[in-house]
Amino acid sequence: MATDSTGYDKMNESLSLSPSTHLHVHQQAAMAWMLDRETNGNEVLRGGILADGPGLGKTLTMLSVIQVRKSTQPTLVVVPNQIIAQQWLKDMSTHFAPSTWSASMFNASAPIDPSHRIVIILMKDLTKEWHRRQSELSERGRSVSILYHVTWGRICVDEVQEILGKSSLAAQMMHQLQSPIRWGLSGTPVSKVADIAGVAHFLQLAPYDSSQWWRQQGPAALLLIQPVL
Repeated sequence: MATDSTGYDKMNESLSLSPSTHLHVHQQAAMAWMLDRETNGNEVLRGGILADGPGLGKTLTMLSVIQVRKSTQPTLVVVPNQIIAQQWLKDMSTHFAPSTWSASMFNASAPIDPSHRIVIILMKDLTKEWHRRQSELSERGRSVSILYHVTWGRICVDEVQEILGKSSLAAQMMHQLQSPIRWGLSGTPVSKVADIAGVAHFLQLAPYDSSQWWRQQGPAALLLIQPVL
């Protein structure tokens, strides 16, 4: 695939990439598609799934989208464990010019700083916040979840198939977070019905985000959802 070197140089400048970092052709293509989804997507879905294979730089691609299309509100990044959280922080410092990013790990005891471009939260901490939210809604306790009172610029779930495929509760927790744009990153093929249903629920992709729809359609559900996969 041919590339416009002039256009690429201009994009590099806007990305503030470090001198040693260059986006591969597949990353440039993915980035263009993602930016189009965010800016020109319909009301049903702004976002989607970035499903490049392992080692193809999905984190860098997602960071590039966040850098080019800046939001007034932070991007919430949900990760399954501390190792992946550290990988995000490492990619920010390795692949971008110094001072490009202001990022933080979510802290339930501290207010969310709107000046931070990215807030990273571990799945175990998101689970705690969701339980606080349920207590808040039922008025059983005084605990308030700050996480669910923010409209995020976008939400990104890394290893989306691992997080959402484990339980329907995980998808429900993601569904209740507020954001107009939702992305999932996956390096593993989504093969199980539960995985696809969980992703649809997270993306708020009606009618596929309804467990009732999946029950009603039965085996035909996988065929009916093919046009949007």
